[in-house]
Amino acid sequence: MSDRFDFEQQLLKCWDITTDLYLLAERYEHDDELCNIVLGIKHVYELRHDKLWQLFEEVVVAKERNAFDILKPTDDFLQMRRQTMNDVVNKPAHYQGKVECIDAIEAAVEGLEGLEAVCTANVIKYVWRWKKKNGREDLAKAEWYLKKLLSLQESDRELS
Repeated sequence: MSDRFDFEQQLLKCWDITTDLYLLAERYEHDDELCNIVLGIKHVYELRHDKLWQLFEEVVVAKERNAFDILKPTDDFLQMRRQTMNDVVNKPAHYQGKVECIDAIEAAVEGLEGLEAVCTANVIKYVWRWKKKNGREDLAKAEWYLKKLLSLQESDRELS
């Protein structure tokens, strides 16, 4: 277990991140989507800070009473952590919409095999998310996979 000073430093770092995120959101206030993403991340760090602060206070009291079972993470904390991780893994914002990207890919690659299916899926994935994630870089990746798919089709046509 870290000593009190280390714990306080973690709290300060967490709070500093929320301040930095707020400044970043102000800088990009003209871009609603980016601003909302940054403010959402800021909110997550504020929640983490609050949970850390609560745990810190409990640890201080526990040390005074020599009752260290309080150091175990609370069910609320664990639930919040799992939910945050699940949202990032199972429902990433850059793949959400009226139709989920994975469902569109599944329908599009039905009947395709091997590299043909992979390239088709990647074209859809990168075009789907480009505006919400990596911008031009995702469009370039989509273009690369589309060119690869075209070259596969060309090769197939030459063999026929």
